[in-house]
Amino acid sequence: TQRLLKLLSLHTFLNKKVSFSSKSIKYSVLSTAKELGIKSTDLNILPYTYSKNQKIRKKARLSHLKLSQNDPFRFFEETEDVVTDWDAIEMINILSNHKKNGSLQSLGKWINNIENKSLIIFLIKAIGHFDQIENKEILIKKLSDTDKHIRAAAIVAIGKLKLNDLEPKLIKMYKREVRICQKAIIKAIKDFNTGSSLPFLEETYQNTLEHEFK
Repeated sequence: TQRLLKLLSLHTFLNKKVSFSSKSIKYSVLSTAKELGIKSTDLNILPYTYSKNQKIRKKARLSHLKLSQNDPFRFFEETEDVVTDWDAIEMINILSNHKKNGSLQSLGKWINNIENKSLIIFLIKAIGHFDQIENKEILIKKLSDTDKHIRAAAIVAIGKLKLNDLEPKLIKMYKREVRICQKAIIKAIKDFNTGSSLPFLEETYQNTLEHEFK
């Protein structure tokens, strides 16, 4: 595919378009370069990673994450943009390619250096998704975070990583936690699948009045 793109000089065409076109065309060019994986466009894309237009800035940063061969993860420490569900899907796909190519870094190192809550939650979820068990201690620390959504994400990731030794700790947390974290604890116990929490699950079921939660 890359040989064909080079033969058609598509990278040259896109580089020209991104430099001289309207905002809507810039956005389309950035999307096209990312989807086709045209790495030679990355240097031309880089200036737009600081665009005042949020749509262009976010798309440029996603493109950089996919295309860059030199520090593709640089914007994890800089971005203040909210990571939407669609952004998360795109980033998971991009990170999956990095893992396939052996270039996926350990994602935990950024969590303690950023304040963007939505990005922290995404990185925690990605740690669970990519089985990065080396970040176990970071997840344990996040169990005490003041934000309930971050705690819930950490609990689910712990379940994904099957850190079964934390099952008693999660059960102990259950009664003092808010509903979103309680649901996360139930999900983690399901992922652990040790069978040792059956009495806890039976008691919780009997004491729960919320039909959906039952």
